[in-house]
Amino acid sequence: MDEEKQKQVSFYLSAYRKELKDQTRQYQRWIEQVNKRMEDGDSSMTAIQRYKDKLSEAQRLLDLACPESEDFIEYMTNQTEMLERQQSNQSRRMESCLKDAEEKKKRLEEYTQKQREERRAERQTKYQIQRETDRYFSIQETLPPYIRDNLKTMPYNKGYVFRGVWYFGTKPLGRHDNPNLLTMIDRQGGNLYIHEYKKGEYHKVFEKKNKEAQVLIREERLDR
Repeated sequence: MDEEKQKQVSFYLSAYRKELKDQTRQYQRWIEQVNKRMEDGDSSMTAIQRYKDKLSEAQRLLDLACPESEDFIEYMTNQTEMLERQQSNQSRRMESCLKDAEEKKKRLEEYTQKQREERRAERQTKYQIQRETDRYFSIQETLPPYIRDNLKTMPYNKGYVFRGVWYFGTKPLGRHDNPNLLTMIDRQGGNLYIHEYKKGEYHKVFEKKNKEAQVLIREERLDR
């Protein structure tokens, strides 16, 4: 192997190992977080086992990481192919600009910039959707059983706020339920907050400690 090739392999091997180390640290943090929630009774063995499996796989790949590793060879091949595609695309764009007249070049650059922004916006949108979807299912896995049970007996204008996600009751409104009134329970640490929304009128926040009566701590008017 010539010197230039050795430098290339060394560069990609370092990057490959770094990615795997970052993955192991991330999975370890997730496992610690799930373990903490399990101590509080807010998680399940399914979530922690999944992260443990991912951690074991990342650690296995890290232990086997070397120039002869099939996984590393595949990683390096993908990286070099992606770099070649980027360089090829860049070269084609440059040739096109050189061949075109100044006005056509200007229009092409404007078009290319627009396409790039649209692709970037599309990627960002997909990333945001995927991230929020993953976050929702992660929260769903840790939803306490008592909340699940209570929601089955609540009308749909009442519910809980858990880790930023709103969960509504599943039963229809009763004869005496106000369809314009929404009540949400939000437990933060040792404090219990009750949010009351009346359509077009107000948003009130009550705080309830232990068995004490709830106390109004904030109120704001809502636009009609």
